Formats: sequence, C-alpha cells, structure tokens
Amino acid sequence: MREVLVKRNTGCTDNEGIMTMPELLNLLKSVILSPQVIGITIVLVLYFNLVFYVSSSRKKRQVRQQKRRTRTPPAAPPAPEEGAAEESGQEETATHDDEVMV
Repeated sequence: MREVLVKRNTGCTDNEGIMTMPELLNLLKSVILSPQVIGITIVLVLYFNLVFYVSSSRKKRQVRQQKRRTRTPPAAPPAPEEGAAEESGQEETATHDDEVMV
C-alpha cells in the first residue's frame, strides 16, 4: 500500500496569499487613481453640495415665514354698533358699485 501525503492549508504558514506592504500601497494607489473612482467621487461631492444647498435654503425660507407670522397685524378700526354697521355696509357697496360702473 502506498500512502498519499496531503498538504493541508494551515493559514498563516502559506506565504503565497500574503501581500507585502509595497504591493498593498501600489494596489491602493492604482485603485484610488482609477478613472471610475475619481468620477464617482466628483459626482458624490456635487450631489452632497446640492443636498446641503437645498436643505439650507428651506431652513432660510422657514425662518422668513416664521418672522412674518410673528409680526403683529395693524390695529383694526373700532367696530361700529350693529345698526350702524348695516347702514355703513350698504353705503360702501353703493359707492363701490358707482365706481365700477364709471
């Protein structure tokens, strides 16, 4: 009988799959300088700039609207009595109709 020796992969003892530091740096350099990575980086930077611009402009609009809401409206003229309110309302509409017809 013949015995067959089987080589077992024990992990760290096999040096064929381990990269040296210069090889790793060379690989990283080639990956970072590839046109695909540079293009995607530019697109992402532009996208994030657009998102931050839109979010900041919406915040500015909300602050402006809140300032407008907090302003006090001008003082209303005193309300006339009930009988006078009906008469003055009819007079105002008559005056308004005359102006429209002219």
